[in-house]
Amino acid sequence: MKEKGESFTALRAALYRAAHQLFDEIIIFRDPISIRILYPDEKTFLKQDVRWSASQGLPAILRSFVAVRSRYAEDKLKDAIAKGVRQYVILGAGLDTFAYRNPWSFLKVFEVDHPETQVFKLQRLQDSSIQIPSNLTFVPMDFESQDLGEVLLNFEFDPSLPSFFSWLGVTMYLSEDSIMKVLQTVVSLPGVVGIVFDYISSKHASSPAYAFFKARLEQIGEPIRSNLDPEVFGKAMESIGWRVEEDLDSVKLNERYFGGGELIKGSGRIVYTVKA
Repeated sequence: MKEKGESFTALRAALYRAAHQLFDEIIIFRDPISIRILYPDEKTFLKQDVRWSASQGLPAILRSFVAVRSRYAEDKLKDAIAKGVRQYVILGAGLDTFAYRNPWSFLKVFEVDHPETQVFKLQRLQDSSIQIPSNLTFVPMDFESQDLGEVLLNFEFDPSLPSFFSWLGVTMYLSEDSIMKVLQTVVSLPGVVGIVFDYISSKHASSPAYAFFKARLEQIGEPIRSNLDPEVFGKAMESIGWRVEEDLDSVKLNERYFGGGELIKGSGRIVYTVKA
């Protein structure tokens, strides 16, 4: 994200989740709070700009991917809770709404993000009359300069309790060293069960869509800093103590969630890993 000010990409992801609720015929991720957290002018923008409601084009592809990654993460969280997980850590939470839809009162949720993004979110929650649940903790952190393990311990996170992590829409804005540092910290926690995250594959880094997306992010001051080779990255994950259960590309995601259609295209991949 940008060094100062709210994250443009956090808002963009929230717009995609809301657009999925409003415009897609097949709703694979139901999130009514994603609409409530937007301001009136943003809702009007979504409804009036035909690019956001179109069934084809880059906005349609991106909103499908954003919806799928949220659905996938919450599906894996549900499985983990059935196996005893009692803490859920959302890294780079942005305007994520899970904590305000959380059906499990016993589940402690930790939203970890840049301090200024959290101020931005808290103001929106207040303006939208969205109540902050008692089992939610906001954890301000800069992923590039702070240690995740140390920061979590300062906010009553219990490293011994069974815990699940998600990390969506963040890794591409970090250096590869920073990504591995966070993943190594998470796997070192005694109670960690697994993590879901997404990343950009280097195998598609030469595509026109990727070039357009990369240039757009550079213009707004939130440049892409990494794209990863799936095979090399998978081996690196295993070397620090993870076991990759699934690494899903656009073909596999379309087969699972859209009946083999081509709603998702491009370089984005979603990974589910568990402690080896």
